[in-house]
Amino acid sequence: MTCSELPSDVIENMLQFSTVSDVRTCMQVRSQWHDVGCRDRLWRDITLERLAFAGSDKSCDENWKQYFVRTSLTKQHWEQGKPRHFKMQALRGHTKHITGIHLSEDGERIGSASADGSLRLYKYASAEGSKEVGVFKLGGPLECIEAVGDTIYAAGHGMWYQCDVGSGLVKNKTRTEKGAVSMSVDEDNDLVVVGGDEWAAVYDVRSGKNVHVLKGLRGPVTYVKAMFDKRYSITAGTASKVAVYDIRSSDAAAHEYDAPYPADITAVKWSYTTDDIVIGHSDGNTCIFSSKMGVVDANLPQLTGAVACVERSETHAVVGTKKGELLLVNYFGKGDTTIHRQQTLNEHAKRVNDVKLKNSRLVTGSADGTAQVFSVGRVGKKLFSVLGGSLQPNARNPPHPRKPFVSSIDFDDEKVLLSWNAVLRVYNFTLKAKEAAADCGEVEE
Repeated sequence: MTCSELPSDVIENMLQFSTVSDVRTCMQVRSQWHDVGCRDRLWRDITLERLAFAGSDKSCDENWKQYFVRTSLTKQHWEQGKPRHFKMQALRGHTKHITGIHLSEDGERIGSASADGSLRLYKYASAEGSKEVGVFKLGGPLECIEAVGDTIYAAGHGMWYQCDVGSGLVKNKTRTEKGAVSMSVDEDNDLVVVGGDEWAAVYDVRSGKNVHVLKGLRGPVTYVKAMFDKRYSITAGTASKVAVYDIRSSDAAAHEYDAPYPADITAVKWSYTTDDIVIGHSDGNTCIFSSKMGVVDANLPQLTGAVACVERSETHAVVGTKKGELLLVNYFGKGDTTIHRQQTLNEHAKRVNDVKLKNSRLVTGSADGTAQVFSVGRVGKKLFSVLGGSLQPNARNPPHPRKPFVSSIDFDDEKVLLSWNAVLRVYNFTLKAKEAAADCGEVEE
């Protein structure tokens, strides 16, 4: 049987398991092969087979072939550190430094909270530019921001707020005890946990009333987290204790555990996927603590500076210090806290303010005014720098006149968000379908 006698479905099955370059070559054999190589379902199967997390950001006006080329080149440019179609947007409006930013799961909405007491919302658009769609002027300085669906929460200055994005109204405005430095909302959008100076409280979202109030804690409650099974963890910064409460019980009985190190707790992060807590201390020690068993699963290598922020995924833990140190720890697998490899990434000159770890990528922000982007696998590899290194701010957007620092960051597969003093910067690495196709000679005139 010659190639001219092969059925089209057989040709499609052959091309599905060929390399992209081989597919292009085969499309030049005969018109039949060319027609099969242009089938949308062929490129859909190739895309879903070869690209992780593919399809969720596919637009309606591009076919699967265009989407595959665009997504493949975007991934390649990320990993090579050479995003050709790099664009930067500067979102201005805050008058004081930004204290927290939030990026929705679909990547379409951006929220920022500031020390000027305002909460600003933006609709993301890569081509025509992101637009401000709402401003909530809430009064005193805001310390933290959370979001569940169309509801944005913010806390600070002895208050917590519930803002509805759709109506543009502040639905709840509740006074707390003095100060409010941390907050968390459960996934059912029923309860808000707020932590402050020597206290923590749980509030009902609908009524704004206290469900539980915990006082007498020593030091500021630097971290609170509502867990998926209606528990929440409270951490007092100077008490060297971790408390896990069950809010389903009437008395909210606590399981309080002593941290393995006597130094003050300076950073905490609870991991949804592993259900454990990473605890960092002022003496540079960090441990992974089981919230269910109440025991330490692993002790990480000690660093010289006080721990400023921590992050945890199924297979990695990241620790940033006030001296600019970064520690990346790789584990053997999910649920196994045996250290496989550890690596020090000293890329920052000053305090590491925030770290985010998603989909095998790590982004860090520092008081030195830079953000660093790493790929994370068996080893951490630096890809590029934002506001330093290979990517500099556009000449049309000059640096802030005051000393710049990055306090908050967030990112997804196509963009990096970072707060640069009072300016929210969005760095977009997405290739438009036609631009990506042109890079590969795929555009037909």
